[in-house]
Amino acid sequence: MVSKIANAFTDEVKELAKNIGISMTNLLFLIEMSFLFFSKDSGLSKLIISQNKYIEFSLRLYKILYKFSTFIIFFVALIGSLILLLFFYLPESLEKEFGVQNGFENNTSRGFTSAAVFQRCWTFSIYYSHNLWIYLTALYIITGQVTSFKQLNSLTEMNWVFVFINALIFIGSLFYINVPTFYYEEHIDLANYLILNSTDEYALVKNLDYEHPLFFLVKLNSHTPNKGTVEVYSSGFAEVKYAFENSKNRTIKPRPTGPGSVPKIDPPELNKLSMTKK
Repeated sequence: MVSKIANAFTDEVKELAKNIGISMTNLLFLIEMSFLFFSKDSGLSKLIISQNKYIEFSLRLYKILYKFSTFIIFFVALIGSLILLLFFYLPESLEKEFGVQNGFENNTSRGFTSAAVFQRCWTFSIYYSHNLWIYLTALYIITGQVTSFKQLNSLTEMNWVFVFINALIFIGSLFYINVPTFYYEEHIDLANYLILNSTDEYALVKNLDYEHPLFFLVKLNSHTPNKGTVEVYSSGFAEVKYAFENSKNRTIKPRPTGPGSVPKIDPPELNKLSMTKK
């Protein structure tokens, strides 16, 4: 019964995070800060799970991971990788041999680049200061180790920095969107697409995304070369191909901007519609 309730609660939280466009991690951070703000050492930890040796070990690990010296190591690594990205380039003699090359199996590119160092350091830093910190802090709240901001700060002197970092990430998430792009009647530059076929008026094109291909039927602009307006788009090639092959017979009606007018029905017709057989 308890597991079913927990699973149902988790599903509801995931649905809430999806609907409001905020990740589960950011939502958990908000819950943690709300708990620490309103708890005021009011004895809420009496409802919490008892300690064990694994909790004690993780607490020691937490204090090591989030002390000042460890934070400086991550910060220096991130800044160092950024300097490499901005100022370090492979010599031309090594670029051909070790630089990023195309044409490998599964449509991949391989090679060495300083951008990969920065990307990995950035990703690892985000998981360290955001994801891992939030979930470990949640563990100590659940086990009664932390019930106030004062106790949180007593774990390690750098916790106020991580609260600040995660507060900025949470605020940023409120302004961030990630929704499907609406291409209908969008004006596009064909130079950014793969042209599969074309006529004097229409072009059948594909985006350059290998993992998420999209196909477009584009009405060409007679005044501007390589420009056009999207009339049909889909991830399915067949339906866009069908629209392209029948483009000569296409009649584009303007899309309704509102519910439209309600059709009028004469009183005699209305009586007929309301009649029922007895």
